[in-house]
Amino acid sequence: MTDTLELPSVDAPPVRHVRRSRPSGHLVARVVVVLTAFIGAYHYSLTTLIRALSVDSPLAYLGLIPFIAVGIAWFTARPGVGEMEVHDRYLDRIIGVPLVVIPVLALMVLPAQLSTYFWVWRIDLLTMPLFVAGCIALVLGTRTLIRVRLGVLWLFAAWPVPYQYALQHGLEPFTGLTIRALRFATSFLTFATLTGGEGTFTIDGPGQPFDVVVASACSGANSLVGFLIVGGAVAMVSRGTRRSKLLWVATGTAMVWAFNVVRIMVIFWVGDVWGERTAIDVFHPYIGLVFFSVVVTTMMLVAPRFGITMGRPKAGAVSLASSVDGGARRWMAAGAAVLVLASFTGVLDDQLRVVDPVAGALGAPRLGEFRDTATRMEGFDGVEIDRFDWTQRFFGSDSDWTRYEFDGPGTVDLAATIPIIADVVTTSDVQTFNDFGVEACYRFHGYEVDNDRRVDLGSGVTGNLLTWNDPESPITWTTVYWHWPVSTPEGTRYQRIVLMFNSSTGAQVAAPTPSKSLASSLGISVDALLNDVGTSADGSASGDRTQVFMVSFAQQMVRDSAARSAELSSTQGAN
Repeated sequence: MTDTLELPSVDAPPVRHVRRSRPSGHLVARVVVVLTAFIGAYHYSLTTLIRALSVDSPLAYLGLIPFIAVGIAWFTARPGVGEMEVHDRYLDRIIGVPLVVIPVLALMVLPAQLSTYFWVWRIDLLTMPLFVAGCIALVLGTRTLIRVRLGVLWLFAAWPVPYQYALQHGLEPFTGLTIRALRFATSFLTFATLTGGEGTFTIDGPGQPFDVVVASACSGANSLVGFLIVGGAVAMVSRGTRRSKLLWVATGTAMVWAFNVVRIMVIFWVGDVWGERTAIDVFHPYIGLVFFSVVVTTMMLVAPRFGITMGRPKAGAVSLASSVDGGARRWMAAGAAVLVLASFTGVLDDQLRVVDPVAGALGAPRLGEFRDTATRMEGFDGVEIDRFDWTQRFFGSDSDWTRYEFDGPGTVDLAATIPIIADVVTTSDVQTFNDFGVEACYRFHGYEVDNDRRVDLGSGVTGNLLTWNDPESPITWTTVYWHWPVSTPEGTRYQRIVLMFNSSTGAQVAAPTPSKSLASSLGISVDALLNDVGTSADGSASGDRTQVFMVSFAQQMVRDSAARSAELSSTQGAN
């Protein structure tokens, strides 16, 4: 019989299977790589987008979208229960590589093909979400891309074209609704009176009466678009039924509009008590932001009453760090490749200044002001016929919009039977020309724009030629515009010159035979070039001849301005 030693039984602790996660530093490094690639590749596009936040425009709040998109991505980045398991790095490359290559090809090829239209349509912002998605797939993995897809998709909301289309068709009725509400309110509160059919209200004021025009930008469209951007993001990441979210957003938009009516009434009241300067210069620029913040804060506080709750999604059993795919070497190689490609993309994005009508015209001021250098041309004299003060809210308090009319016998090679109109906007804030571009303005008012082309005006000045017309009018206009910096006693200022010619009045023009380069840039055929562009059957100038005339007129204006500026500089130097 064998004796055995029996040890007292001890309850062993349960075995726990622990999944080791990678150091959190790796995750932070990956996120930094993606953000660096995003900002580096689209730095110029992001700068122009964020700069618009300070502009009094319905599209100003689009500058918030990159920040909101990053917030949504952070909010949804944690792994959830039952999410799709994707651990295939080959799939990451299959998805990521095309997504980063397509935007690069677009930035390489399309600016030359589309010219200024590339900037008008903001193709760069349309490609930006694709590039970001590709970077996430390559550096963080496809599973992470699926998880943060709402943030990536939200970047598409920064594309301004759909907003422009909606505002073009809906802003006028919306403005009319605001004016009707103000007219009803002022029938009880008599410190303002509607005196014009276009939304002009007269306020008595403590000194003398003054007029306030409730234009489209004052109608509440700015705040409405802003709330749709912020509220839409909140609805995307919150928990609740689709119906409750739609009701919450609809209530918020109605509240935004109602508070905007109250805001305008407060401005009227301030003007009646303290005068125009206090109302327009002190209250008007800031009270809108205050009221907008009040509405957003209020709607966030009452969201639970609509059945909407905020909170991070429930995390699964796997930590965030361990749910990111790829080994250290593999993600570092992918991150390095992404940063190199982002650097190249950043160079292409920076070169978009060439198709940006404003940035492409910047430089050291070489010319004097328009009224001193450009109003005297051989065969034409420019006379001031109007001045618009209401545009200061768009181009700055120190801006000036002056309209000139150029008429005269012309020369043998350059003449017209009707005057040429020149609108000259002068400001110290050149970025406002980007915020309120010519093509965007025409499209915003429902005009049809066609034949947009870049043309060389000489002396280092590049202009844009286009035709446009109001669908409700038979009149067609041919326009050439450009920007340049000018020297003034107050320092460097910037001017936008817009030349307009009514090409549907049967007007006749004399224009020189275009050079081959100009004919090519205008898209004139060889036959038309050999036939000196030709005229219409009724003797009026054809579209080709009118375009050659307008470009030639602009070229002569630029040459004469440069010569006159040199004269003034030499005279001042001698004195």
